[in-house]
Amino acid sequence: MAPIPRSLSLLLLAVAAGGCYALAFPPFSLPGVAFVALAPLFALSLALPPARAALAGLCWTTGAALALGHWLPGTIARFFEAPVALGWLALLVLAWLPAGVPIACCTAWLAWAGRRRQIGPLTLGGAYGLTELARTYAWLPLPYAPLGSAELPEVLVQSADALGVFGVGILVAGANGMLASALAPALRTRRVALETGAVALALALAAGLGASRLADEPDAARPLRVAAVQPGVALRLAAPDAPETARRHAIALADTRALIGAGHDLVVWPEHAVGFYLRERTPEREALLALSRALPADLLLGGPHYRFASPEPRYFASAFLLGHGELRGRHDKTRLVPLAEVAYAEGERLVPLAGDHARVGALVCAELLFPGVARELARGGAEILANPSNDAWLVPAAADHMLRLAALRAIENRRPLVRATPTGVSAVIDARGRVLARAPDGARAVIEAKVSPGRGLTLTQRFGDWPVWLAGLTVGAVTLQRRRSHA
Repeated sequence: MAPIPRSLSLLLLAVAAGGCYALAFPPFSLPGVAFVALAPLFALSLALPPARAALAGLCWTTGAALALGHWLPGTIARFFEAPVALGWLALLVLAWLPAGVPIACCTAWLAWAGRRRQIGPLTLGGAYGLTELARTYAWLPLPYAPLGSAELPEVLVQSADALGVFGVGILVAGANGMLASALAPALRTRRVALETGAVALALALAAGLGASRLADEPDAARPLRVAAVQPGVALRLAAPDAPETARRHAIALADTRALIGAGHDLVVWPEHAVGFYLRERTPEREALLALSRALPADLLLGGPHYRFASPEPRYFASAFLLGHGELRGRHDKTRLVPLAEVAYAEGERLVPLAGDHARVGALVCAELLFPGVARELARGGAEILANPSNDAWLVPAAADHMLRLAALRAIENRRPLVRATPTGVSAVIDARGRVLARAPDGARAVIEAKVSPGRGLTLTQRFGDWPVWLAGLTVGAVTLQRRRSHA
């Protein structure tokens, strides 16, 4: 048998390394994997010329996408009644465009800069952080599974209110760079020693900050009693107006009536909790408003909305806040699921909804994936976040990861978060990211908890993704730096 060419073996190694990245996320969530998963990619990039390093980056994203999203093709075929082959094509497009292009640019740059002996672990981490920002806010976004949402020590995760999820990811990627420096001769320079010390110090400071956050006294403000209603009825993604919607609405009405008199401040229903338009006078609308009049709590729910426009109306996936039988506010979803929500228009404003008991920042389903949405709502005065969503099309591992992202949004903004989905994962999360209540997967349930509203501004709310922009300046400075002829 002929030996495998070295270049091919390196590319296969890149695919395998990408697959190992998935071990840091549900359902595996192996501790420590996030600190080593990128080291092989960094070492490979520094061992190859830029063009081959770019190809290795594409191979790595392919392996990561197959391991993290192997369930997506079947889901696409089931919900859109399309061939499975089309689902696999969609997965590869996501792997190669929003994720693959930034990673390929990063690995090509690492190969180029490594030959100039101008990079170290901190620069490696910063370069990788730029790829995560790029794929999150690309024209075809892929914000799923950023490194900062992997299985990490709690004290490090708690620093996300200062660093954001991307900043935490940069530090973890820097730790991977420390390991890569032992594997790649291009990283054995005096600069590496300095950057290694900087990464170690930054990790220690972040862990210390996180530990102090855990030791802080809880907010003394009057706690809010909140509830999330999980009807236990799945929703077909391609048909939100299907008969299941009416059944789910009837269950939500019945389960919420049982809460009357229990002293709740906020009740949250899932995305597409109703299939009718609240702007039209119908029996279903009148029954919903009657429930709101009888319920002392604010009621937030997901449903459709339209706005008259020329040449035809514009349709939105929205969240509505009701109180005392009146519509208190509406939020139109600003981040739509590609292909699945082509019939909807994007919302244009991020404004908290003013209820009787608190200002609510509504994150409709996929808006949870984008740190900037929750950040803008909290900066605008939201005291609690609510995430009416639909996880029925996700496999359990993906739904668990969405719950982890919800916890990160709570930590980044130090706001409690109530998440309601038709079949799970519905949960109440406090401002430290702790899950106070969780509904059984797939079951009909109502979960309740008390949370303290948040009002302060965190560092990430004030300055956004500042670690990534700092990383961009560092990468730019290294790119423009004159080549050194000595180690």
